[in-house]
Amino acid sequence: MTNFRRVLIISSLASLLTCVPGIPVKIPRYPEGVMGDQLKSVMGAKRKVGVVAASPNPNLLQQIGYDQDWSATVEGAVTTELTQRGFYTMIDTSSRKQRLRELAYTQTGLTGEQRNIGQELAAEGLLFIRMTAPPLKECKTEYVTDFAATALKLGMKMAMKDSNGAGDAQEKKPTGVLFLTVFVQGTLTNLETGQSVTYAHSKPYKLQNEAGNQECPSTLDAFGKALQDASAAIADNLSPSIVTVKIPLASDADDLDGDQKAKVTKYLTEGIKWAEADDFQMAAQNWEKALDASGGKSASALWNIAAYKWYSGDMDGAEKYFKRSFSNGGSDWADAAKRSLWATFRKEKDRKESEGGN
Repeated sequence: MTNFRRVLIISSLASLLTCVPGIPVKIPRYPEGVMGDQLKSVMGAKRKVGVVAASPNPNLLQQIGYDQDWSATVEGAVTTELTQRGFYTMIDTSSRKQRLRELAYTQTGLTGEQRNIGQELAAEGLLFIRMTAPPLKECKTEYVTDFAATALKLGMKMAMKDSNGAGDAQEKKPTGVLFLTVFVQGTLTNLETGQSVTYAHSKPYKLQNEAGNQECPSTLDAFGKALQDASAAIADNLSPSIVTVKIPLASDADDLDGDQKAKVTKYLTEGIKWAEADDFQMAAQNWEKALDASGGKSASALWNIAAYKWYSGDMDGAEKYFKRSFSNGGSDWADAAKRSLWATFRKEKDRKESEGGN
């Protein structure tokens, strides 16, 4: 499973499981480890990227009988994967595609001509895709479960009211399995600085026949799917993914007493109703009233206003209100979820500052 797909699944589960109202903010998730650090260093705030695939030596694909335009296929696949991640603005390179492919094939690094073409296209970066070696295929025979036969066997046991040996009902048959490795390299280059970051994909793709069919599966079928996996891996490693973080809103006024508590609670609740209707400006106005009614003391009002400031892009304002909420609310109020969101906010604020506010 790719990092991007894993992020999507985690985000979807979080949305389903979190019932409390909140304000959504979008942040980039970078690849983990050294690759993410290199990506930040090389690209910085640059977002406009074009994808160019070098035309491979025909001999690389002859052995699998592939006669299509490999460059166009992989360009389309990588562009689609990058678009799904939502971080880069994809630049159409079609007007200078052929020349860029020729330059990419030379593998001489960033040239003046590449930089000039990139500027003509208004691109800040180019992602060059190359096939570095012929595809490697290996056919094996593995025992694969025949689910239809297994279901039939289990059904017969149930019909005979035989619950013994149910674990032995699984039918496995010798089956042809193909392991195909496509060696694809992606190099993302900053057209202003000439710096680049590279990811090389060499993970085998496994394709198996129907259980019991011992013939080796089609190499061409496997190649298309292996190429898709390689494209996803390149995007996983050379692009951040934009994810949505939901900031839960606070509604308690336990730090207040009497009429003041009732009035603040009313404004907090009204603000949350507006937030649930996605009118965050009206929500913030009510939270400002809650803060005024509390004499500037309500930790919940401060927290909710900080969330709105983050959503609206005012990172300095958000930091100020977050800090006041922690100061007024105390250690018990600042639970693990709030501390985690604060840490996420700090990282995002630092990133924006290092990239000039993007």
